[in-house]
Amino acid sequence: MYGGSIILAVVAVVFTAATAKTNLGELSDEQHERFLQDIKIMEGRRQDCRTSVPAFDCGGNACIAFFDGCYHNTGPDYVLPKSSLVNLRGTIDWQKWTTAGNAADLIIRCAKLAVQKNKQYFGVEFYGECYFGDSPDQSQPKVTVQDGCDKFCAYDVGGANAIVLYRVITPPSGQS
Repeated sequence: MYGGSIILAVVAVVFTAATAKTNLGELSDEQHERFLQDIKIMEGRRQDCRTSVPAFDCGGNACIAFFDGCYHNTGPDYVLPKSSLVNLRGTIDWQKWTTAGNAADLIIRCAKLAVQKNKQYFGVEFYGECYFGDSPDQSQPKVTVQDGCDKFCAYDVGGANAIVLYRVITPPSGQS
């Protein structure tokens, strides 16, 4: 199940990185190199429960939402502030999720909201609750394969008391 997702993630990263200059206009070599390094760093941080979200448009640029782990998310300390909640549960197309095997459409909507809110991280909990922040509290334990990724992180989103954390990577701006 996860093998195909990993391959898709690598293809999206390679495609996005290779086309960054043409999609974004002229970047300095230094800006382009920083963008590629950021992608490599995030790819290296992937952990046990993996997911893949295709690149998405954010203001004419190809942005990427990198999986940063599935965490148990219980109080009093939460991974992202509860006050940042945007609830999209009423918009879920469950049939589409079942057919696709993931919730990429909802994850991309949360990612776009994170870009609009100028937040570096977002997470999805309880299947359709999006949370946002700049510095997640990662003191909560990660959900591991042994815990049951499908139990806590089905469809690449967190279930009850679990959050799938993503970091939004936006390409650097072109030179003026």
